[in-house]
Amino acid sequence: MTQPLGGLSVLIVEDEVIIGMMLFNEINRAGGTPLGPARSVAGAMEEIESRNVETVILDASSSTARAPNWPASSKFVKFPMSLSAATTKSTCRLN
Repeated sequence: MTQPLGGLSVLIVEDEVIIGMMLFNEINRAGGTPLGPARSVAGAMEEIESRNVETVILDASSSTARAPNWPASSKFVKFPMSLSAATTKSTCRLN
């Protein structure tokens, strides 16, 4: 079986439990090391300070992504990030 993530540690920041667990399972299946899911900025900070985080998947439509200290924090700037947004609305604004 191909392991495209090759052990990469991926922090999941997702406030929806089911989506977070689905991402956890998919990262694991792809050969990555899933961390989290963290449901808040504080939870993400704890993971970053206590574990080896190599990249982050951030739910761009959550209140966590809109927290004023999230994008500006130097702790997060050093990680490659993937922003994901799933919404039932016809439009999704990221500002």
